Amino acid sequence: MQMKKIAVFLLFFLGVLFSSSSFAANYYVDAVTGNNGNSGSDINPWKTITYSLTQITTGDVLNIQNGTYDTANGETFPLDAGSGKHLKAVNTGLATVSATSASYIIQGTDYTTLEGIYISGTNTSYWDIYLGDNGQVLNCYATDTNGGAVSIGIIKIVSGNKVVGKAYLVVSD
Repeated sequence: MQMKKIAVFLLFFLGVLFSSSSFAANYYVDAVTGNNGNSGSDINPWKTITYSLTQITTGDVLNIQNGTYDTANGETFPLDAGSGKHLKAVNTGLATVSATSASYIIQGTDYTTLEGIYISGTNTSYWDIYLGDNGQVLNCYATDTNGGAVSIGIIKIVSGNKVVGKAYLVVSD
């Protein structure tokens, strides 16, 4: 009887451990070759970050291919990152998110991560990126000639970023 209980427990544990909901999914976006009618896979990426963020869920990683993601490419600002999504440049600094007239470029709620993204703000007004609580900004590059900020609430990780021009990083509690 004891062996049967152990076997049932192990099957349950392995089922939970290896269920598809236990792992983050990886999706891809490519401003150059993507299409929002695609599946979001590495060989069939989506075109815009705007669309991609409506397709992924908490815990997923959006791998952003080299290119410029702006209104000319079909982006709508602010990009709504929601909660718990990881936006990651495939090649650090070569995926550019550029907004020419948005006051907010990216808005997340909590547990949002930006990694390796080149953020280029407006030349006409102040801009902001807000990630909510428990946000992470890792190895990003932010630049602007008029002023901009990346704001993160409590419990955050900020590491390896480069900020130039009038852009700056605000970490608030």
